[in-house]
Amino acid sequence: MSQPSSVNPAPLAEADTDSSAAPSLFDYHNIDQKLIQNIVYDALVWSTLHCLLVGDKSVQRSGTVPGVGLVHLSFCLLPGPFPESHWKQACELAPIFNQFVDRVSLDGKYLQESLARTKNADEFTSRLLDIHSKMLQINKKEDIRLAIMRSDYMVDEKTKSLLQIEMNTISTSFALMGTLVTGLHKSLISQYGNILGLDPNRIPANNAVDQAAEALAKGWSEYNNPRAAILVVVQVEERNMYEQHYISALLRDKYPFLITYNYEVDQQGEILPDGTLSVDGQPVSVVYFRAGYTPKDYPSESEWRARLLMEQSSAIKCPSISYHLVGTKKIQQELAKPGVLERFVENKDHVAKLRSCFAGLWSLEDSDIVKKAIENPELFVMKPQREGGGNNIYGNDLKESLLKLQESGSEEDAAYILMQRIFPATFPAILVRDGNWSTDHVISEAGIFSTYLSFSYGMVSDYQMYLYKFGLNTMKCWCIWCSNLKQYSTILKNVNKVRIHNVTDSEKCPFPSFYEPSLFTLFSESLTIMYLFNYHRLDQQLLHTVAYDALVWSSLHGLVVGDSSVQRSGTVPGVGLVHAPIALLPTPFPQKQWRQASELAPIFNELVDRVSLDTDFLQHSLSRTKEADEFTSRLLDIHSNMLQINKKEEIRLGLHRSDYMLDEKTNSLLQIELNTIASSFAGLSSLVTELHRYILSRHGKLLGLDSKSIGANDAVIQTAEALAKAWSEYNNPRAVIMIIVQAEERNMYDQHLVCALFNTHNITSIRKTLAEVDEEGEILPDGTLCVDGQQISVIYFRAGYTPVDYPSESEWKARLLMEQSSAIKCPSISYHLAGSKKIQQELAKPGVLERFLENKEDIAKLRKCFAGLWSLDDSNIVAQAIEKPELFVMKPQREGGGNNIYGDDVRKTLQKLQKSGSQEDAAYILMQRIFPAISATVLMRKGCWSKDHAISELGVFGTYLRNKDKVIINKQSGYLMRTKVSSSDEGGVAAGFAVLDSVYLT
Repeated sequence: MSQPSSVNPAPLAEADTDSSAAPSLFDYHNIDQKLIQNIVYDALVWSTLHCLLVGDKSVQRSGTVPGVGLVHLSFCLLPGPFPESHWKQACELAPIFNQFVDRVSLDGKYLQESLARTKNADEFTSRLLDIHSKMLQINKKEDIRLAIMRSDYMVDEKTKSLLQIEMNTISTSFALMGTLVTGLHKSLISQYGNILGLDPNRIPANNAVDQAAEALAKGWSEYNNPRAAILVVVQVEERNMYEQHYISALLRDKYPFLITYNYEVDQQGEILPDGTLSVDGQPVSVVYFRAGYTPKDYPSESEWRARLLMEQSSAIKCPSISYHLVGTKKIQQELAKPGVLERFVENKDHVAKLRSCFAGLWSLEDSDIVKKAIENPELFVMKPQREGGGNNIYGNDLKESLLKLQESGSEEDAAYILMQRIFPATFPAILVRDGNWSTDHVISEAGIFSTYLSFSYGMVSDYQMYLYKFGLNTMKCWCIWCSNLKQYSTILKNVNKVRIHNVTDSEKCPFPSFYEPSLFTLFSESLTIMYLFNYHRLDQQLLHTVAYDALVWSSLHGLVVGDSSVQRSGTVPGVGLVHAPIALLPTPFPQKQWRQASELAPIFNELVDRVSLDTDFLQHSLSRTKEADEFTSRLLDIHSNMLQINKKEEIRLGLHRSDYMLDEKTNSLLQIELNTIASSFAGLSSLVTELHRYILSRHGKLLGLDSKSIGANDAVIQTAEALAKAWSEYNNPRAVIMIIVQAEERNMYDQHLVCALFNTHNITSIRKTLAEVDEEGEILPDGTLCVDGQQISVIYFRAGYTPVDYPSESEWKARLLMEQSSAIKCPSISYHLAGSKKIQQELAKPGVLERFLENKEDIAKLRKCFAGLWSLDDSNIVAQAIEKPELFVMKPQREGGGNNIYGDDVRKTLQKLQKSGSQEDAAYILMQRIFPAISATVLMRKGCWSKDHAISELGVFGTYLRNKDKVIINKQSGYLMRTKVSSSDEGGVAAGFAVLDSVYLT
């Protein structure tokens, strides 16, 4: 992670854990601006990789289609102070409130009487009470009672008291986001704590999301029907959907036999004779409400019928209608009356603890209080019978509302309560929203999560978790403390009213619970086996379900890129995110050729190293190309400068990728190119392999595919380990790894996935453009490269491979400066040149490989994979290419997608070069065009899937590290599978031509 060269640290202070004045000690506004920018950048990257994400409200589909329109959750950059005594008090209250809510829920008469006036004034409360009354009439008992609750508090600055704001008993959200924000804060303070004067151990541990999932699982277990599922009731549009998916993922990870569903309950639900709730033929054990708490969730009678149906069933409701009513504002006010607590709680100590946290709460029937509120509205909050934010009334609006109610003389006042306004201490904070940060003074609100599971013969669990959130005026930034969690590869199966479209089909996708498999008989082991994996013949509904699963998984695990339609998505992490383009299911690939490609990796690694040392070969082979191509000329000039000063690269690091296609006619594995600079997608390709394994673990039986047949892929781990090993060999623990990046990079998360693993090696990395290196870099007398005051051990190029990366002399000066330094270059200028198209063509000439390799078997293996490669000096080949251009590809001296020339353009370009009579032909080579087998596949882009006929390209990563005569690493290190529409000539993912895929070994 990036660190500044100089900082102005926040002042250190003794922790006054018992004083509400403590926030003034955490003056984050005095932190050096550059340090803030670095911390913000790291925080945004962390948020993206760990799914601290929500749907962007400016993107229409972000609340219905996973994986599109993603943006980081708004958060405080650094944690705020909270008095430890009040923290302990709030935690101790959680189990007391749990039992209290349970006791009140069992007193049906009390609930009905307390809400009688409110029922006449508020239609929503009336409908809830009607359902409650029907349950009383049929004597419906909830033998198993489950709740996931959250009690919210503020610390009043004047009285130093912890006062409750409200008790939430339905759809208590942000258990995940709370967990993740605390994980973020622990990560940031572990890295920057010494500079900031903060200790990550002062952030309490919290497992809110784990406990929520565990409570649901225990409820499911107590129901004692292994065939039953957990039903998640959701809103039609939900931009916080990833929290719900994450909880379901935890359930599936710990209980793989447990299934979670979302359905249209009214249309698909029924109660069986034994009381079991069945939805679309699936028995339901637990109903987990993430909707149903607001009138907007009941736009028609259909939703009310569904709520009644669920309450009448034997399924465990989380919460039941009784628990729901206990959490209403009016009941909160009624329970605060003198003597009421004693009706439900026998323990006097518990009664005292509860009463100590109650703020002033009054009915609007209290004329004296109403009069005071009109006179001093700033001292009160007016609350309606509503859950969720944005409903309360403050200040002058409160005064006008009360006067209006007095004038009307109706019973509408029973729909509201008055509450003492709490004034917590303010403290300076840094808020991060939409990729931007700002400083402001904020107030804090602590929410304590708790879980409660009880049944007629005893209590099963009673846990406390916590949430910590900050509010600023009417805006809220969520800032929660808890321990970091690993990502889990499991998600919801079906989601209610979610639209995922085929590009040719706009019908709403249904989600049935069972499918008939569309399988085929494998009758051949030839390469044409690709045709047997005809994913186009799969059931449409199954494809919809698999597509949804894939989109959710991608969002939860950082399989994302910047959306090209969002301007800042290539420069600011955490904004304008969309799932990476992917193949929905893996592509078959023969094991024989897979092993061949893997075995070739270390041989090619050694070949590149040998070629890089033969300076005469590089200079001579590229001499004509230098005259024809300005970019190659500049690279060769730097190479010549290194020769003149006798610069030796004693430690040489290569992260290569050799790309292949399977020629259908010859059944041969043929090399397309060897990449020696900025070999991308180690990070995202590793995730795609995990995604496909997950998909097949869930749907493999229906698809006739086995997840174990997907080729192992640890490319991101191997890449990070090679860089870390090189850093170690450099032997300067104060030095950092520098990543050379483009100024705008929508594939930045592929890079960040690699850099995130540096933390396991205690290595710091920084990101710089070539222009920044020129501006900030210098070489110390001992040859050490220093950039912005930091010594550099390893330079990892993810840019610098195309002329576009060198818009001015500044970038060329930076490249020369780095080559002149003692830093390990990945790649060095020699390695870079060894991967050029012209060198690839030269190496394919008869007898050339023998110049660099002694092992005849290795030479034979390399030569076997060479496609036809020719210089444009070969007039016979040029004539053939003009006559039959469809059999050739014309390649310039360029890396990255979108540069090659195909079809009739080959003929036109060759004829043009012949007429010009210039040396420009030396800037190109001709290559045999490979024709791989075509497979029926399903491609996913921007939340949409489409069926297409496609061809695939396998890239095999290789890592190589050598220190003088000692080879430290030389191995195959994962792979990249790219699939593109068969009608497309180019195959770059970043260039928009292909999608990421994985290998299914046959």
